[in-house]
This record gives sequence, structure tokens and C-alpha cells, in this order.
Amino acid sequence: LWRIREDGAGLGSRTPAGAPAWPAWEDAAVPPAVLAPYLRDFTALLADHGLDGLLYGHFGDGCIHVRIDLPLAEHPRRLRPFLVEAATLVAGYGGSLSGEHGDGRARSELLPLMYSPAAIEAFGAFKALFDPDHLLNPGVLVDPAPVDTDLRRPLAGPVRRRPGGLALHADGGDFTTAVHRCVGVGKCRADNGSGGGFMCPSFLATGDEKDSTRGRARVLQEMANGSLVADGWRSPEVHEALDLCLACRACARDCPVSVDMAAYKAEVLHQTWKGRLRPRSHYSLGWLPLWLDLARRTGAARLADRLLRLPALAGAAKRVAGI
Repeated sequence: LWRIREDGAGLGSRTPAGAPAWPAWEDAAVPPAVLAPYLRDFTALLADHGLDGLLYGHFGDGCIHVRIDLPLAEHPRRLRPFLVEAATLVAGYGGSLSGEHGDGRARSELLPLMYSPAAIEAFGAFKALFDPDHLLNPGVLVDPAPVDTDLRRPLAGPVRRRPGGLALHADGGDFTTAVHRCVGVGKCRADNGSGGGFMCPSFLATGDEKDSTRGRARVLQEMANGSLVADGWRSPEVHEALDLCLACRACARDCPVSVDMAAYKAEVLHQTWKGRLRPRSHYSLGWLPLWLDLARRTGAARLADRLLRLPALAGAAKRVAGI
């Protein structure tokens, strides 16, 4: 039961039908005494917009988390009117747009619905004292960008795939949809060994975000929208991020959103090398069961073992094999 609670942010990120649900209105809070009428009005607001979401969180503190099935990929313009009405609703109950975390880029434009013009002006004046050139955290709280700019998912279209790859049935056959399963829960960054979990061993070894399941998913998402990672399947950033992935599939089991990085790595390698000569190590190590079986059948195993014990031959063999 406690694991279900801890995984709530991830479990709520998929609808019962398996479609994505987004943290578009996460973390709003109202005084606990008015939580019930607020939730009734909020549920009605979702229905008015044709949306749904799983409510959970800190009900005793009036702080509610929800992931909402907004169609960001197909109709991103539906986000703004919903957010404006939701912010107006929570402010009307004397609540906060961000009950547990900071407002950041996702909330700053909505703050005038909660604070008076004098308070907003005071925020700007205070920041100007310490940061007159707006170099620190530009666009946060003061002079914010619109809430529906820089959305990752709408910028990422379908990625062209060569035939013969994975079917990706759970994501409608779309690689972009698959990699956007990751919404940053970050369980892959935790040492879950005491609880029987294993993800992500490469991150536990290096401590580098790019070697976590989340970090790899972010790189693949950037590949899908083509902004920071521009060369598609063959982008060096993509292969660097996937290089240390052991393809152990612990993420597929332990991630509450079922991010399967082993499958994504297999698809990237297939799409990168299909119809092209692969690196030598792919043939020497990838076909190792074939070579071992061939050595057993021809009786060459004992001879190969003896030859590879000679330092000069072993070094040459490794160079030839690309190891």
C-alpha cells in the first residue's frame, strides 16, 4: 500500500485506457475546511472541458495532486483556457496554485489571479534590486512567458522509423509517444534495493543524470522534437546516453509509468544500423553465441583458448574485434 502511495505520480500518469495523463495542474491547495466544495467544483470543471484525472495527495492539508488526460499532442491549445479557469477557481477558495512546490515557469503567468497588482509589482521591484539585468531565472515569477509556450510534447512529432523494428503496441506504434511516458517521477534515481527494486544500475554506478532512465528518456524526447538533438537516430548525444544502459529491463518492472529503456535502446540501434555495416564489436560480441557454437562444432575451441592466452595475439584479436 505504501508503494502504491509513493508511485502515485507515475500511476496517475496513464489513464485506464493506457493514454498519457499530464501534470498540467499539479499541486494546487485550498484550506482543508473548503476542500470538499473545491473538489466538487474542480471535478465539474474537468467535466466541462471534457477531461479526467486521478485525484490523490495530502487531503488533510488540502493539497491535491492530479494528472490530467489533456490531449497535448493533438490539441495543445486546450491547455490555456483550462489552466486559467482552474487558477481562478483555486484562488476563489483562498487557495494556492502551488501548495507544496514552487510556482516556476508552469505557474508564473497565472500569479496575477492569486495576488494583487501591488504584490506582483513588489515581486518585480524586489528582483530588480538584486538582478537588474534579469540574468537569474528569467521568466520565473517576474516577466513570465505564457504557460503554453515551450511545451515538450506538442513540439515532438512522429519519428520516421524503418520497417522491422518493435511494434510498440502499448503506445500505438509511435516511438515518440513511448519515450514521452517519462514525466520525471525520478524513481530511477533512487536506490530501491532494500525494497526489492533494481533500477537503474548504471545511474547507481555513475551518479550522472544522463545515465538514469529519466535522463535517457529526456534525450530521446529531445531527439523526437529535434530542437537540441538534431541528427535523429544517429545523434551522438543519443548513443552516448544509451551506451551504459545494460538493457536489464529493471525500469520496465520498477518504473510506475513502465518506461522500457531496453526496448527503446533496441529500437534506436535497429533504426541506426539497419542496412548499414555495424561497428565490429556488434559482430564479435553480438554474435558471440554463434562463434562459440561454431568453435564447439569444429573443435577449434581449445585451440582458440590457447592462442588467446598469448598476450600479443590476444591484443591483436581484440583490436580486430573492435573491443
